[in-house]
Amino acid sequence: MFALRELDLAKIESRPLVGQPGRYRFYLDVHGDLEDEAVARALDHLREITMELQVLGSYPRGATYPEGADR
Repeated sequence: MFALRELDLAKIESRPLVGQPGRYRFYLDVHGDLEDEAVARALDHLREITMELQVLGSYPRGATYPEGADR
Protein backbone atom coordinates (compact mmCIF):
# COMPACT_ATOMS: atom_id res chain seq x y z
CA MET A 1 0.00 0.00 0.00
CA PHE A 2 2.92 2.37 0.62
CA ALA A 3 4.91 1.35 -2.47
CA LEU A 4 1.79 1.63 -4.65
CA ARG A 5 1.57 5.27 -3.59
CA GLU A 6 5.33 5.80 -4.03
CA LEU A 7 5.82 6.42 -0.30
CA ASP A 8 9.10 5.52 1.37
CA LEU A 9 9.27 3.56 4.62
CA ALA A 10 12.25 4.75 6.62
CA LYS A 11 11.83 1.97 9.17
CA ILE A 12 9.64 -1.03 9.98
CA GLU A 13 9.95 -2.79 13.31
CA SER A 14 7.98 -5.66 14.88
CA ARG A 15 7.60 -6.51 18.55
CA PRO A 16 5.87 -9.62 19.92
CA LEU A 17 2.80 -9.02 22.07
CA VAL A 18 3.38 -10.31 25.60
CA GLY A 19 1.22 -13.33 26.38
CA GLN A 20 -0.05 -13.59 22.79
CA PRO A 21 2.15 -16.05 20.88
CA GLY A 22 2.29 -15.38 17.16
CA ARG A 23 0.91 -11.82 17.48
CA TYR A 24 2.99 -8.73 16.86
CA ARG A 25 2.83 -4.95 17.02
CA PHE A 26 4.45 -3.11 14.12
CA TYR A 27 6.03 0.32 14.14
CA LEU A 28 6.52 2.19 10.86
CA ASP A 29 8.30 5.39 9.98
CA VAL A 30 6.94 6.76 6.72
CA HIS A 31 8.41 9.66 4.76
CA GLY A 32 5.55 12.06 4.12
CA ASP A 33 3.11 14.49 5.68
CA LEU A 34 -0.21 13.45 7.22
CA GLU A 35 -1.79 16.19 5.09
CA ASP A 36 -0.55 14.57 1.86
CA GLU A 37 -3.33 12.69 0.09
CA ALA A 38 -1.09 9.66 -0.62
CA VAL A 39 -0.16 9.32 3.06
CA ALA A 40 -3.75 9.80 4.24
CA ARG A 41 -5.02 7.17 1.77
CA ALA A 42 -2.31 4.69 2.76
CA LEU A 43 -3.24 5.09 6.44
CA ASP A 44 -6.95 4.72 5.61
CA HIS A 45 -6.16 1.49 3.75
CA LEU A 46 -4.07 0.27 6.69
CA ARG A 47 -6.99 0.98 9.05
CA GLU A 48 -9.17 -1.33 6.92
CA ILE A 49 -6.84 -4.32 7.35
CA THR A 50 -5.60 -3.91 10.94
CA MET A 51 -7.20 -4.35 14.31
CA GLU A 52 -5.65 -1.16 15.65
CA LEU A 53 -3.79 1.81 14.17
CA GLN A 54 -2.30 4.60 16.20
CA VAL A 55 -0.36 7.51 14.72
CA LEU A 56 2.27 8.54 17.24
CA GLY A 57 3.22 11.78 15.55
CA SER A 58 4.17 13.68 12.46
CA TYR A 59 7.49 15.46 12.38
CA PRO A 60 9.09 17.83 9.88
CA ARG A 61 12.03 16.49 7.94
CA GLY A 62 15.34 17.77 9.26
CA ALA A 63 17.82 19.79 7.26
CA THR A 64 20.26 17.90 5.08
CA TYR A 65 23.89 18.71 4.54
CA PRO A 66 25.33 19.39 1.11
CA GLU A 67 27.97 16.91 0.00
CA GLY A 68 31.36 17.77 1.49
CA ALA A 69 29.97 20.07 4.22
CA ASP A 70 31.22 19.75 7.79
CA ARG A 71 28.70 18.18 10.15
